[in-house]
Amino acid sequence: MAEVLTQSQIDELLSELAGGDGGADALKADEKKIRQYNFRNPKKLARDQQKVLRGIGEVFARHLSSYLAGMTRTYCEVTVESLEEHPYKEYNNALPDIQLTGVLDVSTIKTAMLLDLSNSLSFALIERMFGGVVTEREVPVREFTDIEVALMERIIRRITALFQEAWTFLPDMEITVRQVETNTRFIKSIGMDDMVTTMVMAITLGPVHGTLTCCLPCMEMKPMLEAVIDEQSGMHRLDEDENERSREAMMTQVQNAQAEVCAILGTATVPMREVLDLQPGDVIRLDQGVDKPVLITVNGRNWFFAVPGMKKNKMALRINRPYAI
Repeated sequence: MAEVLTQSQIDELLSELAGGDGGADALKADEKKIRQYNFRNPKKLARDQQKVLRGIGEVFARHLSSYLAGMTRTYCEVTVESLEEHPYKEYNNALPDIQLTGVLDVSTIKTAMLLDLSNSLSFALIERMFGGVVTEREVPVREFTDIEVALMERIIRRITALFQEAWTFLPDMEITVRQVETNTRFIKSIGMDDMVTTMVMAITLGPVHGTLTCCLPCMEMKPMLEAVIDEQSGMHRLDEDENERSREAMMTQVQNAQAEVCAILGTATVPMREVLDLQPGDVIRLDQGVDKPVLITVNGRNWFFAVPGMKKNKMALRINRPYAI
């Protein structure tokens, strides 16, 4: 049976045929809800794992900023610019032919990590180590000399040590520099079809801008990141348990503490000569009537108002309201 259109649906179709914007706006609204997903190369790291990796990158950025600023005596700022996943061949094809790359061995995984330092930063650091100043200039298009490679290898080893310090949750993890390559096409430490996570650090060294890219193998990083997440969750639970125990201990001490509670029925000002003449049976007139509330103090501080009375043949006080400051 054919579907019967309502009058509103007929009016909407007519407005679309007449060139109305209602249909276009609806299409635009639908387009905003569509999210691209690569089924051929799906994401390997979960959101929590990416969050942990970004946190490690931020710690590494602070260490690296302090090191470069102290070494060059120049203002330095390092931030985590991006964190992406893609096949290693895409990452390798995007690199220039000449660039310093540190190949890192990690004790807990078999595949190597890579640290790629942009040429603008490499030549700026080389210039500074030879006694020059860090200035913005055109990057030379040439091979690195043996002396330059030897100098930069010392810096890459120090950067690697800072990168290891960022992994504080994995004390057994040891990262060492296997070699420093100047041609990225010769690096075969990672399979071309393997998925990698690239963490790009944007570095501002005085007037010079560049990047340091950390290339990490996804599949072998997952167990390490899961271990970090589990340890952080365990520490969080331990902190909560410790806080609860401290709170219970504090409440126990407070409950067992003794406090002096006094009820002030009234006050009177009497000359000293009358005080000296007081005898048993004398009456001191107070400045408060019998129908007025009695002030109760705890350790000398005003806390409540109460009404005096009797309970089980003993004098007692019934608390009515707290003392308003």
